[in-house]
Amino acid sequence: MSLIKCPECNQEVSSKAPLCPHCGVKIADNVKRCPVCGAFLLMDAEQCPKCNTKFVVGKTNEPDGEELTQNEDVEVVENAGDVVIEEKSGTMDETLSSSDTPKKKSGVPWWLLVLCILVIAVGGFFYWEKQNRERAEEAAYSRLQDCTNPLSYEDFIARFPKSRHIEDVKTQLQNLYRVDRMWADVASSKDVVRLQQFVEENPHSAYKQEALRIIDSLDWLEANRIGKSVAYDAYIRKHENGEFVTQAFTARDNAKRREEQALRDSLAQADSAVAVVPAPQAQ
Repeated sequence: MSLIKCPECNQEVSSKAPLCPHCGVKIADNVKRCPVCGAFLLMDAEQCPKCNTKFVVGKTNEPDGEELTQNEDVEVVENAGDVVIEEKSGTMDETLSSSDTPKKKSGVPWWLLVLCILVIAVGGFFYWEKQNRERAEEAAYSRLQDCTNPLSYEDFIARFPKSRHIEDVKTQLQNLYRVDRMWADVASSKDVVRLQQFVEENPHSAYKQEALRIIDSLDWLEANRIGKSVAYDAYIRKHENGEFVTQAFTARDNAKRREEQALRDSLAQADSAVAVVPAPQAQ
């Protein structure tokens, strides 16, 4: 006789007691022991509640403190982690392998795979965005090479404040502001020399054509003020494609005719003066 744990109330009770004095469940010839975890359970139990080991229902002698009590009806065999409970009558064989008992699954957790996929997706998205931004930045910078509009430079600085070209763009913008101030001063002066100097110093300025137009107009006004063929010739040589070049040719021809006529008139007057001079008297 030995003391065991009652399968129902878990209180100590004699293995020979007909009934458990605590809960009244039948004990004698009605208790078996799990060969895996050693728990006591009723004879008709098909599965151990502690380790989930499954059983073929059969009779066993009462437990007497040994690791496992066997009788002639049931044989338990342990093989490399598997528990095989065989019924000698040959009616049933059940093999409980490691797959029938709870075990920790091996391999990568699903949430880790999902996390890796998300990291790759987010990283790919940001890389794609970075590539697109760099292409847009280079295209915008390329368009500034021949641009003279300060607003375009200000737009580039606002869109790409961390660009590797930012310092160069800021320098060009400051140059454009400087040219703007210079042009405001020169344009109001109506000085051909200063206008010509502005064009030479700023050959790519947006004001170049306007400066050349003003120079052309001032030179034409000066040629008209002088009104001589040499003045019109000077205008034509300086402004071969000038706005007033056609008028300059006509004005030059008219001036030449006037000048030739004036020369003829002057010569005629000289001849007349010579003719009226009295001859010296002979003595």
